[in-house]
Amino acid sequence: MKRLEYLCLFFLCCLFLALPAKAEEAGQAQDITALCGFSLAKGNWEGLLDRDTETGVLGKEGLTLEITGKSRLCGIYLIWNGPPPAWTLTDRDTGWKISGGKDGFWHEYADIPEKLSLTLTWEGEGTLAELYLFGPGQTPTWVQKWNAPCEKADLLLLPTHADDEHLYFGGTMPYYAGQRQLQVQVVYLMKHVPERTHELLNGLWTVGITNYPVISEFIDKYSYSLNHAKTLYPEDKVLEYMVENIRRFRPEVIVGHDLEGEYGHGAHQLNAYVLSSQALTAAADPGQFPESAAQWGCWETKKCYLHLYPKNEIFINWADMPLSAFGGKSAYAMAEAGYWEHVSQRGFFTMTLNGKYGNGRFGLFFSTVGPDVIKNDFLENIPPSCLSDWTEPERPDTDSETQTQDSCFSETDKLPVSSDKVSNPEPRSPFLLPAAILVGAVAGTLGVFLLWRAGKK
Repeated sequence: MKRLEYLCLFFLCCLFLALPAKAEEAGQAQDITALCGFSLAKGNWEGLLDRDTETGVLGKEGLTLEITGKSRLCGIYLIWNGPPPAWTLTDRDTGWKISGGKDGFWHEYADIPEKLSLTLTWEGEGTLAELYLFGPGQTPTWVQKWNAPCEKADLLLLPTHADDEHLYFGGTMPYYAGQRQLQVQVVYLMKHVPERTHELLNGLWTVGITNYPVISEFIDKYSYSLNHAKTLYPEDKVLEYMVENIRRFRPEVIVGHDLEGEYGHGAHQLNAYVLSSQALTAAADPGQFPESAAQWGCWETKKCYLHLYPKNEIFINWADMPLSAFGGKSAYAMAEAGYWEHVSQRGFFTMTLNGKYGNGRFGLFFSTVGPDVIKNDFLENIPPSCLSDWTEPERPDTDSETQTQDSCFSETDKLPVSSDKVSNPEPRSPFLLPAAILVGAVAGTLGVFLLWRAGKK
């Protein structure tokens, strides 16, 4: 009889240990791509499932891909090897239809209202590199659901190449976008081959960026000096591009490259030179680039920081900044994780926090709100009411004689440098409560049985 008692206790423990895993699994959408059937009107569809972006299907207008699921299809994730064409997804049995491609996102996700068969139709020419299909449940966090670029940015980052945003700007994106949930817009000076563009998007998503980046049409070429870079990229065109994006996103703060181009890259130098010597003032001048001024209006940024700038230096210790939004990992660790998504660049560069090219080292190049005093936050002295997460505090009754006018610099209105708010919390599984009741019932029964046994002895 002892063996039976031990067996019951063992079974009870197993139930408790298995409960969290089962609850989490129940809420997670499964990748059911391999369980689906495919038929391509013309060509071979296998390249869509090999998880290699260098293979895929080059489709022209009218090409169709038939998809048949063995279970309900609730989500589709499309990885395009360039700007996507317009496309439609239809259920011919019911007439249901959605369209995509209009936003220009290379990585696109769309919800599906539980279908068993679908038709993907190209409405233009474009290469689909990978395709994923999901069943019901919470979409995995690695699936990129991009929002449009910011309407109004708190921070504007101006990296030159894909991977510079992690190597030289460090924990800026994990902290300000991922943790504080502020509007952080990334604008790249260079355009890369598809492989590096996929890495760029994967890296941004990893560190909490959800607003789609802006990428120029300047083709990436190596440059060994500022003067050489000016022969590759017309300075006036670079200035126009930069001014347009400053006016479009109206950032409170801009973060840019080292004037010496970090390790001496001429394109980095050109980026920092145009920003610091011309773009900041030109963006506020209606007489310069009147077309973008008419479209977006003029804008004077409050602060601009340059990486490694030797005056008005600040140091942000990303490594000593745990982020609840990333399970307690530091902002520096998340910058490393973002850089690790740049597979083609691994081994070429070394990330440091306070070394020669340390990504915690910046200088305040320009300010309309005074010098930094604390010197560990890009948003120091920025009025809280200017930031996207500001909410107007409740004011006393207007009839009160003691009412005072709040200042936008009021200490009580200022937001803390760090936040314990957890973004994107895991949803509570609908199976958790029934499972807990079942476990409780079993435990109660076993308890009564064991007490009865003890009384018999």
